[in-house]
Amino acid sequence: MVLGELLKRHMDAFVLKELFLGLELPEETRRRYYPTRKDLANLMYKAKSEGHDSTLDQENILDLIEQWKMQNPNDIIFCRPSCCTTENKHQTFLFCYQKDWQQRLLTIYGNHITLLDATYRTTRYALPLFFLCVRSNVCYLVVGAFVNQEENTASIKEALQLFKNWNKEWKPKCFLVDFCQEEINAIYETFPASKVLLCDFHREKAWTE
Repeated sequence: MVLGELLKRHMDAFVLKELFLGLELPEETRRRYYPTRKDLANLMYKAKSEGHDSTLDQENILDLIEQWKMQNPNDIIFCRPSCCTTENKHQTFLFCYQKDWQQRLLTIYGNHITLLDATYRTTRYALPLFFLCVRSNVCYLVVGAFVNQEENTASIKEALQLFKNWNKEWKPKCFLVDFCQEEINAIYETFPASKVLLCDFHREKAWTE
């Protein structure tokens, strides 16, 4: 509502001071110059949807993946849409992405320590987004990303196993994670020889509490 009022105010000022400066103003019923809030909302939705072939996000991401594969054939992309199988079982969504340069950096810097960083309520969707990060000789870098439908041990383990299969030389001694038991269990099951460390934020929070 606030955004609509702000846009309406700017539109009125544009008509008055730019389009018809010193001229007779058009009638307020002419929606070409005085669009309603609904008109503005429709225009914003059209702009956001431009380039999308479907209103379904899963179909859009599948189309986008095909474009990425043609543009960058060396990138590794796995996407499994959420649906019901022929056996009437629910198939959960999983998306994993890694570029060729990210593979190289993961091999170089990820064998000592790898960070598993998850986003919580910071994205548009409710699906959890995970980043695999390493500390390079310059800065911290994202070397892989995955999105799964459910934030449980089995889902996180499945994604980590894919990255493990893609990167045969990746054998991290340590993982740095948030205090999330599902993440910790998934790491131990996928990399039994690795040690799991908690990030400073959660350790300091525990001390304070």
